Amino acid sequence: MPKNENSSQFEILPHENNIEYTREGGYFVTYKKALIYLFITLSFSAVVGFLVYRYGPNNAWQQADATQENIQDLLDKSIRNQPVQSLRLSGDVKPLNYKLKIQPNIDNLTFSGEINFVCITSQSTNFIVNVQEELLFNNKSATPLSTTPDDVHIEKIFHGVKHGNAKVFDHIHVIARKMIKDNEQYRLHLSNALTPGNKYLLTITYDGNISQSLQGLHENSYVTSEGEKKYIIASHLQPVFARRVFPCFDEPSMQATFEITIVHKDNMTSLSNMPLQNSTDIGNGWIEDQFQITPPMPTFLVAIVLLDKQYYSSITGNQNVSIWAPKEHLKYVSYSLEKTERILTYYSKHFDLEYALPKLDIVTIPTLPSTATENWGLILFKESTLLSGEDERETFSFLAKKIAQQWFGNLVSINWWNDLWLVKGFALLEADEASVEVNNWNSDFTLRIMQSIFGLDDFLEITLDPNITNILQINQLYDSITHFKGSCLLRMLENSMPEILFQNGTQNFLKKWKYETVSQKDFWNSINDLAEDYLPAQINISDIMETWSSQSGYPLITVLRNETTQSLQVNQSKFQAINDSDSSLWIVPLNYVIGNGDERKLWLTNRSITVANVSSDKWVLFNVKRTGYYRVNYDNNSWNQLIQVLKMNHEVIPPENRGQLINDAFKLAENGLISYEIPFNLTKYLHKEERYIPWASVLDSLEFLKDALQSTYLNGAYEQYIKYLVSPLYDKMWNVTDGHQLLRRLTIETACNVNYEPCTAWAEKLFDEWMKKNISVPNDLRKTIFCTAIRTGSEEEWDFLWNQIKLQKTNSDIEQLFMSLGCTRDTWLINKYMRNAQSGAIPWQYVPYVWKSLGQPTSLAFGFQYLRENWDTIYQAYKDKPIILKAIVQDFLFKLGTKSDLEDLTILVKKHEEDFQQLATLVQGVVDRIKARVEWSNKHLHEIEELLLG
Repeated sequence: MPKNENSSQFEILPHENNIEYTREGGYFVTYKKALIYLFITLSFSAVVGFLVYRYGPNNAWQQADATQENIQDLLDKSIRNQPVQSLRLSGDVKPLNYKLKIQPNIDNLTFSGEINFVCITSQSTNFIVNVQEELLFNNKSATPLSTTPDDVHIEKIFHGVKHGNAKVFDHIHVIARKMIKDNEQYRLHLSNALTPGNKYLLTITYDGNISQSLQGLHENSYVTSEGEKKYIIASHLQPVFARRVFPCFDEPSMQATFEITIVHKDNMTSLSNMPLQNSTDIGNGWIEDQFQITPPMPTFLVAIVLLDKQYYSSITGNQNVSIWAPKEHLKYVSYSLEKTERILTYYSKHFDLEYALPKLDIVTIPTLPSTATENWGLILFKESTLLSGEDERETFSFLAKKIAQQWFGNLVSINWWNDLWLVKGFALLEADEASVEVNNWNSDFTLRIMQSIFGLDDFLEITLDPNITNILQINQLYDSITHFKGSCLLRMLENSMPEILFQNGTQNFLKKWKYETVSQKDFWNSINDLAEDYLPAQINISDIMETWSSQSGYPLITVLRNETTQSLQVNQSKFQAINDSDSSLWIVPLNYVIGNGDERKLWLTNRSITVANVSSDKWVLFNVKRTGYYRVNYDNNSWNQLIQVLKMNHEVIPPENRGQLINDAFKLAENGLISYEIPFNLTKYLHKEERYIPWASVLDSLEFLKDALQSTYLNGAYEQYIKYLVSPLYDKMWNVTDGHQLLRRLTIETACNVNYEPCTAWAEKLFDEWMKKNISVPNDLRKTIFCTAIRTGSEEEWDFLWNQIKLQKTNSDIEQLFMSLGCTRDTWLINKYMRNAQSGAIPWQYVPYVWKSLGQPTSLAFGFQYLRENWDTIYQAYKDKPIILKAIVQDFLFKLGTKSDLEDLTILVKKHEEDFQQLATLVQGVVDRIKARVEWSNKHLHEIEELLLG
């Protein structure tokens, strides 16, 4: 049919009797045949349509509609069906000393081992140790048990801790052995009963595989500047991976001394917890290194490292501190060495207790499952943590946190894993205080720790003291979420009393319990003994902290004025309580100021309390310096008074509270507790703000709006609003003093992210000069420049950055490039990126950064589609690498926010229910967040429209 040039529709021509066909050839049919063909075509279309409807995407959506309400049931079932394992050993047999000899072979990634351990029994029992199935016992594994007499000669002393050499004098035969796979226990049935009170010596020889999953004894690889691939062997035994390296009593309360021997090739250097005692050439290119005996410690603190001599070296300071890194990277670690020595000096004085071991080695290795491991005397750091040079504050924080655990965590250890949050939280708090004392920096705790954990606690409702029933739960306790919350609670407790009391109580605790294991009550009691005068009547610290550690979530403190009685009614309730009948109740240390008056303190032990004599014309501020782990709401008049104070003289309110007010207000508005007009009015003072903490807090508070609006018609208006806020500051930030570098970087990053033209043009110019003229970009702004250029650029920029990966010298630089490549808006480049990750073109240890980088609406949508279509392949590739699966859920899926996302996620989880069982808790947080965003959009989108466009 000819087409009318002036129309977008085809026209049907009128019938003509004499039609001449000028085209030769072709195929002609009769009218009757044409009707038959038409019938066949329509029938075929109907069948195809039915099949598409029945089995195609539409049906998938119908199934999603039918099952999306059941995703909660699926997750609940997965959580309920997690295995209940018998995790605890009986305690009838306890280790006293291990002699561990291990021989790793880099050539075939295997190792052989021999373990001799002396133990003591409290009653007749079968002998049980923890061991992983991967360890293969050889024919000598059933060597006889040998008892040692009570009067065994004690010939070694270490800091007052006795160690015995067992003498063989009586044989007890092993008549049967049994592996209890589910509980990872190995049971020995003996020919004779063990006599209570006697010591016993057990010898086991075995073989194992060096892991590639960063657990147990694992390999790390790196490429030298000459292009040669080299290997590192390192141990990662936290929390329950020691059993993958040697048979042992793998519980934190089962402390013993260790005598470690490492047999290695002569081109390697070996390190362990203690200094080297003897090194012997045993021939054929093998060296046997024996290390000094350790103090009593749990198995998860044992450390073993093998480094290539040719490429790894160390620099040593004045306090027997050494930092090991590839020789070409040693120039980057001088800052870390200096700070490590200063941190050790500070903690020794602060805790009134010297560092307990003769040396401290710090080793940088390419890849770890976390930023660092806090082995006693041998800390392993992920290379990018210490070598980036991008953020000295972050590097110092990581160092100070891990070194703090050399005291509480190692010198004093925990009885069981449910108290891990206390050790980790304590380390975070002490690291923050060290940053203030050692460097004279302002604390950023309220932003870096508190505000970040508030955002997660809103959805995950974190409980610090769970009932641990399986090994998966123990592994999950090493997630930073509980550590952050724990540090906030400790900071709140510390600020409820004079600071010196908390410090003195900590000193007493460490001195009393050194070389022992403890529970959290032992720590509370040490503080309580000094702080009774500052606690509520007849309530001790253990009672107070129980209300915080045993309950999920946190309280909302609501402050209501009564102008008639000139008083305040202060109430508590659970923030985001599911229903009005929620009975959660905390014992809350409150602090507040009235007008410009002094800080006042009181304890809220019930639902409410009245504060008398508060003039209605004076502003009121609760949670001064944001020391309490709670949010605060006010009546409208009190909010308006605070808005006016910020406009008139914002500096009368502490900078921590300037950020807190806006953060609390946006979160309260998000949950429908106040109007969005209040937080938007609070931000109007920001043109006068020049402090980092308030600005960073505000911009973080706006992340929810950014994510919620980025795929809507309001995204442009939101970006205009952010430009309005930051453009005056942006213009000030080009010639700033060193004290404002953090604010400068934050301002430039924010301006470029919302496509502020002066910023994007500047970033594109610097990237282009790097690409075409090899002019390097500022190190502290690389992330912003790279991401902006990739987002606004084309294939040329993307390919250039991809090709730069192999030229980078440190892992931190490589990670930064992977995070930037995901900024592209081109779906075909995203497809290429994902396929590179799946094909192995990207080493697996960098795959988490691929998923983390996908945050733009385009990359998020395509990445989610790619995940659904390729889940089987992805899961099979990474099921033994939990760091990647966790990144996919927590760093990628957590960004989803629409109803269709929830429908698609439901289909994915339902189809692969077994795969998601171990991820159920994390997926629950994703589901809750998506539901909250969908509900928010239904309730608040019109209100936001009026504020942004009105």
